[in-house]
Amino acid sequence: MNKNKFTISWGDFSRYRSSMFGLSIIGIMVFRYFEHIRSAHLLLKSEQFWDYYIGSTGVDFLLFLSGMGLFYPLTKNDDICQFYKKRLVRILPAYLLVSMPFFAWRDFIHLHTGILTFIRDLLFLNFIDHADTTY
Repeated sequence: MNKNKFTISWGDFSRYRSSMFGLSIIGIMVFRYFEHIRSAHLLLKSEQFWDYYIGSTGVDFLLFLSGMGLFYPLTKNDDICQFYKKRLVRILPAYLLVSMPFFAWRDFIHLHTGILTFIRDLLFLNFIDHADTTY
């Protein structure tokens, strides 16, 4: 077997994942920069290549890497309920810490909509029903 042959394995994604996340985040930042330049009508011809052809590939790549990052733990354990429980225990406290004060202020003080709207906001129901994109 030829050892000089260039091959990429799925393990390489795991090994270089942090670097690839960094590159995709830089790509997103550059895309946002050109998006603001375009909205101000200051986009030059030399900058159109990035804006039109490369665009938001950083977002696509970030989602791909995140999906790959979730794929490996999912394949290690057959219990899908345990997989989701572990993620909820990690994500839910941070979400509630940020969202509860905001929605309490918005629903009780600013808009005076009440407890039902507060609960619907926490459960993303207003996002689904009314396309409330405050999130």
